[in-house]
Amino acid sequence: MMVNSYLSNMLEKTNGPTALWTKIKIIINDNAVAAVVEGKDYQYYGYHIRTNNFVPTKSVSSVNTHGRHNLISLIDYLVDKGEQLSNMLFFLDNELPSQRFQNSYCFVTSVNSVENYYVSTSAFSKLIENHTSISKKYSEFLLKKFEDSLQVFNNSMIDIGIFLDTCLKMGLDPKLKKFDIKIFFNFQNLKIVPAENSFSKLLDYFVVRCDDVTQTKLKTIINETKKEICQNEKMKYVRGKYAMCFLQYFLSAIKKSEQNSNKDDDELLSYYLSKDKNNDEVINDWQDISDCDPFLKEYIFKMTVEISPI
Repeated sequence: MMVNSYLSNMLEKTNGPTALWTKIKIIINDNAVAAVVEGKDYQYYGYHIRTNNFVPTKSVSSVNTHGRHNLISLIDYLVDKGEQLSNMLFFLDNELPSQRFQNSYCFVTSVNSVENYYVSTSAFSKLIENHTSISKKYSEFLLKKFEDSLQVFNNSMIDIGIFLDTCLKMGLDPKLKKFDIKIFFNFQNLKIVPAENSFSKLLDYFVVRCDDVTQTKLKTIINETKKEICQNEKMKYVRGKYAMCFLQYFLSAIKKSEQNSNKDDDELLSYYLSKDKNNDEVINDWQDISDCDPFLKEYIFKMTVEISPI
């Protein structure tokens, strides 16, 4: 108990609102902009701020709150203090709809999380163009395979995301663990094939424990949500970490398909992308392939001009 209490106190000292506000003041007092993130997402935001020249007259420095809760607590703290929030940028992942944090001072991703911006047809096209020298014909072939497979993956993951979000709304505490894509999908000749994802399978995989009455209610709400959800809201149900698993698995499937190819090495995608990357490495090393959120520029402009105190 004493050890846990000591660790909690230390974390509060380093990641609590007062400590974080001290770090931010050092930045803005130096006539710079503070970009506050919940984890390692500044690689993404920093890249797009720089390449799109969203902050043309000031430097931008990041502050990592080391957790979603810490960032939200910081915003609440600053609002309660009546601080002027110009030249501060706050970035949060959307997460599933029931977990969404809405605040006019905070930018929330249009999709589930930053990882989703690395897993799109346009992002895969940029991955091929920027990081390989394969032929146009082979590039178009892989891009079509990717586009078709991603559509199948997203359609299945929207259903799984609705299941998870409904469980969260009902307080059923699903375990959002590391995603094993091979349980839900198979690749055959670069074509993704979804497995049968029964209701009981989802309950078991995400360790959701409830009685028959609750299961019936859960099914009813899920079916209602599927009918009511609008098109532009669907991608918020595709968890970014799960989408990243798809990208890694698809690249692995390409590598496997190329093993018995008659092509020269420098004509193979796996020749250029030989190293398997984890999520952090993809976000850090392949910033140039990521899609820029369409609302990012507007938010940054709003927060880097003078605004009135709260």
